[in-house]
Amino acid sequence: FAGVLRCDLPHLPSDRPPLQLDIDASALRPWCHFELPQSDYRSRRQADSVLDPKYQIMEFESLGTRIKNTKRFYVLNPTSESYEFLWKLEESEQRKEDDAFRCVTKRGTILSGKKYEMVFEYMPTTVGTHESTWTFSVLGKNAVQSFLLAGAVKEPRIGTDRPNINFARLLLGANARETISIVNKEHIPFAFTIATSSYEIEGQVPVINVSPLSGVVSPGASFPLEVAFRPSEEKSYNFNIICNVKRRDKPLLINVKGEGYKIHTKMVLEDKTGDERLLHPGVVELLDFGEMQVQEQRSYTLRLSSPGYNRADKTDADQTSETPAQRYDFVWELRHPTRGLIVPRSHAPPYLTISPMHGVATQLQETLVTVAYTPFDQHDLEGT
Repeated sequence: FAGVLRCDLPHLPSDRPPLQLDIDASALRPWCHFELPQSDYRSRRQADSVLDPKYQIMEFESLGTRIKNTKRFYVLNPTSESYEFLWKLEESEQRKEDDAFRCVTKRGTILSGKKYEMVFEYMPTTVGTHESTWTFSVLGKNAVQSFLLAGAVKEPRIGTDRPNINFARLLLGANARETISIVNKEHIPFAFTIATSSYEIEGQVPVINVSPLSGVVSPGASFPLEVAFRPSEEKSYNFNIICNVKRRDKPLLINVKGEGYKIHTKMVLEDKTGDERLLHPGVVELLDFGEMQVQEQRSYTLRLSSPGYNRADKTDADQTSETPAQRYDFVWELRHPTRGLIVPRSHAPPYLTISPMHGVATQLQETLVTVAYTPFDQHDLEGT
């Protein structure tokens, strides 16, 4: 290119030559234009070695692992001739089995003055930052451009609305239910599955049940899970339920705690002499009021408590524990050997009263029950 740059001055003296400047320049036409956005990855890159300036950078971002992310861009051929191109991994990258990048359009022809769409895929299997170096070359021409493909994995913002579930103490055979929600704060849905092996033991009846075992959490929404606890043994339980979320590198853990217990009681009979006799479950015990006068009253005192209760010092084995005391209801029934249930009455047969007939007992206290017999006429209890 050649030219002259002139400056016209209206009042320049005629004896002065005009102001002008000769211009001479040359230009090279590029073989192609890459329509890629500018990247500041070079300044953010954390590596021991400095990145060679020859590399043009192409960035990818993946929301989770094992998901295919596609980047498309155009390459323009500004020349007057068509040519073939080739994308190729650099030699140092050839044998990487875990390479997360793949070129879909490795080879093709760009017509004169036209654009060609290039397609790359990024599918990471691990979290972190991944890099791969490629070259773009125009076949038959001395035109080569180096590229650095940089990919970063962003862990999906998906979790639970509460850190754990504590069922506390539950009677054996009873059933308790709690609800916990999986919360998705991303703009795309995520599928999940519950690993039953994380809370079920082979050969044993499961004490934990989760419903449903799979589902899809919509974008910006939550998905409720119902967790049921039914203890089968008198012990503490602690489970970490595994919830596998697709595209998430690590699973969600739902901690579930609970304790199974059963009611332990003891009944002590205190007779009129002050002696005590332990009554055993399932054994028919005899309360003999003996021969009595009409309107004479005799009674027995029964002491209902837990096996650890010690009446001598009014303490209990579990009194210092932070675990709340067990509470249970009790009720008395009178049965005749042949006539079944009968109503206790003080002024009519069987002239028998029990006080209290029903109530609530705890493991930290002793409940006194009085059985009194006051016949108002000739009467025989006959094994009531």
